[in-house]
Amino acid sequence: MTKKIAYLGTAGHVPDPDRFDNVSLLRAVGANSGNLMFQLAADRILGGEHHHLGFATGAYGDARVRRNLDFFVFPAANMLRADADWSDLVGFFKTIKAPLIILGLGAQAKTDADPEKVARQVGKNRTVADLVTLLKERAALITVRGPFTEAVCHHLGLDQVVRTGCPSQFLNPDSNLGQSLREQLEAGREGPIATTGNAPNEIEGWKAELESKLFGWTAATGGTYVQQSCETWIFDGPEGRLSEMDEGGYNYLRIKLDAHSKIDNFDEALRSSFRIFFSAPEWIEDVGRHRAAIGTRIHGNMAALAAGRPGILIAHDARVTELAEEMEVPRVSFEAVRDSESFDDLLPQVAFDATRFDEGRRQRAKLLVDHLDALELPPSKHLLALAKPRQAEDV
Repeated sequence: MTKKIAYLGTAGHVPDPDRFDNVSLLRAVGANSGNLMFQLAADRILGGEHHHLGFATGAYGDARVRRNLDFFVFPAANMLRADADWSDLVGFFKTIKAPLIILGLGAQAKTDADPEKVARQVGKNRTVADLVTLLKERAALITVRGPFTEAVCHHLGLDQVVRTGCPSQFLNPDSNLGQSLREQLEAGREGPIATTGNAPNEIEGWKAELESKLFGWTAATGGTYVQQSCETWIFDGPEGRLSEMDEGGYNYLRIKLDAHSKIDNFDEALRSSFRIFFSAPEWIEDVGRHRAAIGTRIHGNMAALAAGRPGILIAHDARVTELAEEMEVPRVSFEAVRDSESFDDLLPQVAFDATRFDEGRRQRAKLLVDHLDALELPPSKHLLALAKPRQAEDV
């Protein structure tokens, strides 16, 4: 019998985005369009009959969908953080009678944070504590991003968690993806690059120097500067292009993006390169025309991997570092970017082991398949193919 599964969130795109103004568009993606990449992956790794609930679909209270569910899936992201308010989410989950599947749960913290201390801080937040209690009672499966989140969960009493990284690692069906990425990195071919940008209001201190360097490289190659959570006045509707702005708006962005590069044609470069996506498949297609992506945002770089292009992550906090190390994606330090004159100068400093990447992805896919099988929840053909051992001729 086909399993009936509901998801909180979209299937990787905002349906009929023209009906929304900019404020509602950002609300539809949870204030971060990177969530779409996560949601697309979550939708693709499970078989069964899928339904999607949430603001973007207008179906929170659809009793027909919620009736006789076998499982309810929540792509969780970084839910374990001290500044969260999950009171509405916990209240919503209490109305769902089906067992919960939690995918990609993460803990937010600074680099080198102590997981026990983070757990104590997080546990002081009543709404996070309520969420943890509910998951202990109702979750049939909780997958977490990596060892740091796993340790935080154990200190919170969530002992039955499974380390699988982010579901977005499974978007590309090529079991030899790592080998292809290595060849591209070594070839150093020409072409545009995509930057996965920080939100403008967060670009301060070292991020200002980094963002300026990356934006300059993007502009020089005719690439794409991808935002995920910028202010609503910066973009123009569901197409995600740059809006018409007055001089003050341009000056604000120039201070944020061009404080160090001093690009002569900044306005033109910004207008031609800026994008925010409200469809993960469109995002993947767009980044596929680039030679690579680079930046601090995990899902912007996972879009590149989904497209079969190198996504080079600049790890800067515990959340991103955990994902980078668990999934063994291409990564580089901020210092290396700062000291490089060009993107080509940076490439030899990118850390990446193609064999470990491919085998690790296969092992995590197999681990996830085993846990889904134990729940009699069908994995998708897509996930099953990634979980198979590589053939001798492919090794």
